[in-house]
Parts: sequence; C-alpha cells; structure tokens
Amino acid sequence: MTDLRTGRTLRVISYLVPLALPFIGFLMGPGDITALVLAMLAVLLYFGLLVISVRETRSAMERECEEAVEEYAKFVRERKREKREFVIG
Repeated sequence: MTDLRTGRTLRVISYLVPLALPFIGFLMGPGDITALVLAMLAVLLYFGLLVISVRETRSAMERECEEAVEEYAKFVRERKREKREFVIG
C-alpha cells in the first residue's frame, strides 16, 4: 500500500517550494540577471519535482503491478522515441 504521509509531504512540497520564487525575485531586485536566475530556478524546480514524484510513485507501487508498469513504460519510451519526444522515468 502507498504511504499516505509520503504522498501528502510530496504534495505540500510541490506547492510550497515554487512559492519561494517570488521572494527570491523580490530579494534580488529588478534586472536581467534576476529574470535569468528565476527562469533557471523555475525549470530546475519543475524537473526536480517531476523526477521526485516519478520516483515516489514507482516506489509506492505494489510488486504485483511491476511487470505491467515496466511493459507500459517500455511502450511509452518506444512511442516517444518514434516521435522524438522527451520522456522522464
């Protein structure tokens, strides 16, 4: 079974961490460097939270579903590779 505390913690972090961006921007002040730093942080936060959520979801799955999940992941990777799209996981 999935651990409800882990899911709740992940959800809280995924909502609260991006809220730090406006505060960082306010502290840095206006300018091109601020915009560049905020854009880089936003992208890093987005992909970081995405990778963390994929890992947590995979670890929370039961062993019984593992074969079906791996088969589906392989199918998605092959489809995305044909279309030359980006896949995380």
